[in-house]
Amino acid sequence: MTHDSNTAIDPLDDRYDVVIIGAGLVGAALSLRLLQIGLRVALVDPGPVLTTGTAKPDGIAPPASGLDDYDVRVSALSPASQTLLEEIGVWPAVQASAQPYTSMRIWDSRNGGRIAFDAVDVQQSDLGCILENRTVLTALYQRLADATEQADSQLRLIRGKLRAIAPVQSGVRSLVIDQLGTDGRSVDQPWLISSRLTVGADGPGSQTRRLLDVPTREWDYGQQAIVATVAFDEPHDQVAWQHFTPSGPLALLPLRAREQGPGAAHEGRLVSIVWSQNHDEARALMAADDDGFLQHLNGAAEGCIGRAIDIGKRVAVPLRQCHARSYHADAAVLIGDAAHVIHPLAGRGVNLGLKDVTALAASLSRGLGRGLPPGHREILKRYELQRRPDNLAVMALMEGFHRGFTSHSVLVNSLLNRGMSAVHALHPLKRKIINLAMS
Repeated sequence: MTHDSNTAIDPLDDRYDVVIIGAGLVGAALSLRLLQIGLRVALVDPGPVLTTGTAKPDGIAPPASGLDDYDVRVSALSPASQTLLEEIGVWPAVQASAQPYTSMRIWDSRNGGRIAFDAVDVQQSDLGCILENRTVLTALYQRLADATEQADSQLRLIRGKLRAIAPVQSGVRSLVIDQLGTDGRSVDQPWLISSRLTVGADGPGSQTRRLLDVPTREWDYGQQAIVATVAFDEPHDQVAWQHFTPSGPLALLPLRAREQGPGAAHEGRLVSIVWSQNHDEARALMAADDDGFLQHLNGAAEGCIGRAIDIGKRVAVPLRQCHARSYHADAAVLIGDAAHVIHPLAGRGVNLGLKDVTALAASLSRGLGRGLPPGHREILKRYELQRRPDNLAVMALMEGFHRGFTSHSVLVNSLLNRGMSAVHALHPLKRKIINLAMS
């Protein structure tokens, strides 16, 4: 199979260089990136945004009722993630919706420890930006739709579920896909497609990972993250807050209001919250009415952005950490949450997945230039060697934050307070931490 980008995919040809399972942020971004290096790609997902052969950006249209109009899932995109979105042609469509944040303030209510990370410390205009996931997905799907309409298209979009993966034969894997109709039910017979590289981008409960029999190391935090969009009575001033409370961390991420709609009146005062609580407290907070919930939220936020006055829908997500013991198998690889899931804290998990995209695409490009097939072990091993240490470091840091700030030990609390004060005072160390977070 060649990589001639001028040869369009035959509608009857079910052979691909790469089949990507999962059309979330990471899988969709990888699809666009691999098209740029001349690979034939199939993207498979059971969701309504994909139908066989086309993409439907309006498949994720939001409801239109108050602050419920805002997606509770947001991401704090690093400059490196923004660069990738620029490279695949998505950034221009989302830039106007992005809310830059120029400072990150961290404080511990138990011991008074505080750290401030500011963009000016590293001569940058901002530390990153907050975007609703739905906004990014819509732009990604529009780019995918445009790609399928080109006369020489190298992309096929398939609405379906992965049922089975056959062993590798002559460098190729056969995949059994259950095609889904518009009602989400299986139609016709299962579809057999072949791929020289299968990519699992299908999230924490990855079917790809399960079928490849890749073991994981995982544990339950015993907490749920409550996520919602909240309006405050004072401006957020482009500051992101991370408050560690005795019952769990509370992240307050500045969000840009839309120019039209119910949230427009709250421009400069909208915030996305990620509030981690143990199961009992989370259930009680979810059961409370809006006024009761806001009262508890105001107590936890301690007036850092004034007073919370309005809230959209609330969603509670169980918190687990998971890490695949290997990122690759024969002619197959895992990326994003299929490979690693971290504590959400300040909504930065998607950056790891997008760094996976960049690393895998670079390894593929390098390998193809040397005449290697997409699923060659050297390509996949290079990707894992690049990404695993970085992912492990971030996971260890998140785990350290969680264990340290939920500890009831007087000694641990004292050490944390001293450590936070030391980091805040040591500007070279602060700059190094900021640069690492922005990469």
